[in-house]
Amino acid sequence: LWGAVIIAACLFLVAQFTVKTAQYDSMVTSAQVADKGSDMELKPEYTLTNHHQETVTSSDFHGQWQLVFFGFTSCPEICPTTMGKITSLMNAIGEDSKKIVPVFISVDPERDTPEVISEYIKPFHPSMIGLTGTEEQIVAAADAFKAYYSKMENPSNPDFYMVNHSSFIYLLNPEGISVEIFSYEETLTEIQDRIVHHLNTLG
Repeated sequence: LWGAVIIAACLFLVAQFTVKTAQYDSMVTSAQVADKGSDMELKPEYTLTNHHQETVTSSDFHGQWQLVFFGFTSCPEICPTTMGKITSLMNAIGEDSKKIVPVFISVDPERDTPEVISEYIKPFHPSMIGLTGTEEQIVAAADAFKAYYSKMENPSNPDFYMVNHSSFIYLLNPEGISVEIFSYEETLTEIQDRIVHHLNTLG
């Protein structure tokens, strides 16, 4: 009986996670993303640890385009789907993808150690960089991107919890300035066309 209760509670958390993420993304899309002028002012700065256990700062990516996504390795649907989309984008863009660094930033520092992230990103694009850090560092990074996340406690099984988070992909130019924010619902073709436009415009 208790096993059934725990399973039901876990499934409820997954459903709540998906709904809350969609609700937040919808709210932010209408309030911020539609205002492309505000995107241009976003220049996120952070200090984190990569999947090789090396300290990384936002300035380390200066001179390169970035595709940045916030998620967590235990995410059941949105994160693997988005990571797969980023991988497909890099492959579709072809030779110009060498100008782009795809970056995964964990919003679950409690479980997502550099070792865990290193294993998680292996199936995705080989140039993918995985980043984690202390709770304070993750909060600062999320704030810098105006990204949202919130841990969903699970009293019946404390080790199994979800993390609500925004699901945007941020495109940063070589100066580290956000020039596009792509929503979860946008298609691969739509995103690819806009990335290629920026690459062709700025190089």
